[in-house]
Amino acid sequence: MKIGMRRLSAITLMILMFISIGVANAVPQMPNKFYGSVTIGGSPAPDGVLVEAKIGGITYETELTVDGKYGYTASDLFYVPADDPDTAPKEGGVNGDTVEFYVGGLLATTHLFEIGGTTKLDLPPETGTQPELPAETTNQATKDSTGAPKTSFVLGETVLVSAEVANAGTQSQPMLIVVQWTDPDLRAMAPVFIGVTLAPGQSFVYAPGLTLPLTGYTKGTWTAKIMVFSAWPSQGGVTIGAPVTITITVS
Repeated sequence: MKIGMRRLSAITLMILMFISIGVANAVPQMPNKFYGSVTIGGSPAPDGVLVEAKIGGITYETELTVDGKYGYTASDLFYVPADDPDTAPKEGGVNGDTVEFYVGGLLATTHLFEIGGTTKLDLPPETGTQPELPAETTNQATKDSTGAPKTSFVLGETVLVSAEVANAGTQSQPMLIVVQWTDPDLRAMAPVFIGVTLAPGQSFVYAPGLTLPLTGYTKGTWTAKIMVFSAWPSQGGVTIGAPVTITITVS
């Protein structure tokens, strides 16, 4: 009986050791906590701008700005998870991974991942530069309904405003191109828009048409403002190109 008990105790001890090893291996790694200020064009970001953290092109954490900051509020702590080395899918970062931070869809800065770290990281960094404006708008012109260049119209005619938007950045970029018309009294027409994604060096020609209403608007100089955003501002998008304006005479 004593020999049997000893064998049983040895087997039990081995089972407990295997269980302990399994539990130890299953302990998750601590995430890297980030927080800081967010500025756009030198000013604090408005509420609701999307902040993203990516590793290898995969998004691991997102948050919307509050009071020009991210990662400060208890309900919106900005944790980039750590990877579990015992599983095949990559769930987060390992020490030394490059974390890319995006503000409103634009790359703001990068930082090395640290398991269990707490990092104050301003976006963009106080010593760095603002995100580039990758959208370049050129070759803007107004045309009639046949596509012929024209700058003078009468109410009821259709005017096309044509512009070429190019991606001058170094990475693929979603772009929301918006054209907003206003009359001499600054009454605005409903904006026309299109969303495209352009690779570096790629361009897109947008030529939406507008039929000038017969009533409700003033004759004189009308202005079309061409703007490019990363997404709708209400969804966290930011301006990614210098606005361009073009005018016509309406009689």
